[in-house]
Amino acid sequence: MIEDVAIASVREHIAETRAQCTRLQDLEARQAGTGVAELRRMAEADDETVFDLCRLLFRPRDQPLRDRWSVAWMLLGGAENTACPHSPFYVFQGVPFNITLGLEHMGLVEPAGHYLSYCLEDGVWNDEPYQNLGRDQLLAAASGLADHGPWSRPLRLYERDWLMAQVPLI
Repeated sequence: MIEDVAIASVREHIAETRAQCTRLQDLEARQAGTGVAELRRMAEADDETVFDLCRLLFRPRDQPLRDRWSVAWMLLGGAENTACPHSPFYVFQGVPFNITLGLEHMGLVEPAGHYLSYCLEDGVWNDEPYQNLGRDQLLAAASGLADHGPWSRPLRLYERDWLMAQVPLI
């Protein structure tokens, strides 16, 4: 079982990421450019969450978006990176879940503003809204992902626990 502190941290981080995605998509839907302007403001403040948000808020124009650095994601269930264009996240039933157990990276980390510029140039804003679901619906989505995700093998118990840990307690 994952330590309680790690679970709380994951739960908090993914909940905040989901809320930010929903907020930024709503801003962009109400007035084009406002969600992107907010991302730029965050990048200028060196907010590290910009990378995660870019992975979810942009989709590829022609070819998969590159990661912020040379990275090999270690994904749940032996999933292939090519099957997970939003790595370190996977979107299931309109809900993003973190599906990484770790990463191996090489090279220097790119500043958030540079990565955002790259996404604006080579990506397209993802206007398909992420779902803002209640706890029971999130549990059902996490369970569905555990059973029907892009896995090359069935998830192990600790991998299922990792997905379930991303559902708020209340």
